[in-house]
Amino acid sequence: MGFAAGIALWFALTGPAHWLGLTCLCVALALGALALLRGDGDFPYLRLAIAAMSLALAGGCLTVWAKSALVGTPAIARPAAVTLLGRVLSRQEQPADERVRLVLTTREPESLRAIRVRLNVPIENDRADALEGALVRVRARLMPPPPAMLPGSYNFARAAWFEGLAATGSALGPVEVVAQGKQGGWMARTQRRLSSHIHA
Repeated sequence: MGFAAGIALWFALTGPAHWLGLTCLCVALALGALALLRGDGDFPYLRLAIAAMSLALAGGCLTVWAKSALVGTPAIARPAAVTLLGRVLSRQEQPADERVRLVLTTREPESLRAIRVRLNVPIENDRADALEGALVRVRARLMPPPPAMLPGSYNFARAAWFEGLAATGSALGPVEVVAQGKQGGWMARTQRRLSSHIHA
């Protein structure tokens, strides 16, 4: 419970200064409890409970902070219409929405840093051979992942940060396959066969 509370506090607090302050406060509280309350005194379990809960809070905060620093990806600075050359990481067919969703690894046009983007491709602009591993070129409009519309509602920007997505968008033209991929892994092939069977 303390570990989960530490993770929740990381999301609630505003930045590194507050996260560091929380961690220092928790460690100080744990050390104070161990130093001031005797193990053979009137409240031996209270001493351990305060120390354990304080360290669990600090551990939860530090864990999510470390994951954010290692995994998190900053979003692109502003919307842009660009031509992308990228490698397909995943392909998800969504026939009910008449589109295919591709996740590409590519370069940000301005800084040239490596980024991952998620594109919605209308069925008419799709290529059946734009599979995992394929090198594709496509004209697309990219947007930074949007934050929560209302307080407490779903925050896609936060989810995209941890998923490593720097942008989302939609294809403005047909997908061009520059180089074929390896047809995806066995799981992706099985999913596509099952999906095609169900739709048929």
